Amino acid sequence: MFNCERLTNENKEFDEVLELVRDEKEQLEESVKCGDIDGRQLEDAWRELSQVFERKGRSAVMEAADTDAEMIWIDGEEYYRVVSACGPKTYRAMSGEVSVERGVYRKK
Repeated sequence: MFNCERLTNENKEFDEVLELVRDEKEQLEESVKCGDIDGRQLEDAWRELSQVFERKGRSAVMEAADTDAEMIWIDGEEYYRVVSACGPKTYRAMSGEVSVERGVYRKK
């Protein structure tokens, strides 16, 4: 079962992304004041920020969805935990690679 508390309490990665967004906003405001705006650079920066946000979000959600139960059921079959949080595993997303620590389960 998805653990919302783990998502909000243990994954502070969104705070890092929000800090990046704040920094980008400040730089944009400075550029507007100076009349120095490059539309392409602005689009590139926003695209990168949205990709970072997606990667961090996906990682946080996947880690929060992990469980430390000894046994889980998938499609009516029992799986038993072999290892808890076995170290980062890399997954591919449209926004890039995502590293997640998750438990490993094997079919009974």
